Amino acid sequence: MDKNTRFLIANNLTWGRSWQEAKQIFTKAKKVTGAEKDLNITTDGLLAYPHAIGSTFHRINDWKHNHSIKHNVGGIRGKINNNRVERYHGSFRARDKVMRAFKKYNRTKDYLKNFRLYYNFLRKHQALDGKTPAQASGINVPNNWKGLLRASLKNKVTL
Repeated sequence: MDKNTRFLIANNLTWGRSWQEAKQIFTKAKKVTGAEKDLNITTDGLLAYPHAIGSTFHRINDWKHNHSIKHNVGGIRGKINNNRVERYHGSFRARDKVMRAFKKYNRTKDYLKNFRLYYNFLRKHQALDGKTPAQASGINVPNNWKGLLRASLKNKVTL
């Protein structure tokens, strides 16, 4: 998630918390952002993250000189924290609980993708002065489902 705009860059569903599974999310984020430059990563301290980051961005020691990685920042410890991601998880869980969890892996993955679209392009955020994360990021698209679908068809974009 982008710290300033709250734009959710990537999300992922895994069975566990191994470094290989953690690598999946960093690979997605790298693809979306072209993250070889000006990247700062803040994590909750999962022990799998350092290896996952290193194997995703290769030559992690060289990479660390140009980027910032902050581990173990959960809670309200100072100015560096992962509260925005935890807040997103709260929004997701609020909907998930009403649905009484997921039973099919592929349907859950589809739901994650669709929830990310909703969160980024349709859900207005009070902290962003009523803007969506897409609007805060400078992405000029309609902020309703019908307009978003029309724009994607017109521009031949796969949501």
